[in-house]
Amino acid sequence: ILLKVPRGEHVSHPKVKYYQSKKIIIEADSKSAYHLDGELFFDNHFEIDILPGKLNFIYNPSAKHYFLNTKKIKIGAE
Repeated sequence: ILLKVPRGEHVSHPKVKYYQSKKIIIEADSKSAYHLDGELFFDNHFEIDILPGKLNFIYNPSAKHYFLNTKKIKIGAE
């Protein structure tokens, strides 16, 4: 799938969820690590307001993440 991403051909794959949104909200049952402008933070609630055409976001929930210490994570878009 990864090789299809630069051409945008990955969005039709059955394991890909594709959203277009002005805002992304991530909630987890415990604090998780995230990086913002080179700084490391921990929280269980994260909101992103998106400027049009300025952010591409890829997340693989089935991958092993060394920083993910939560059993439940919810990602949604408004």
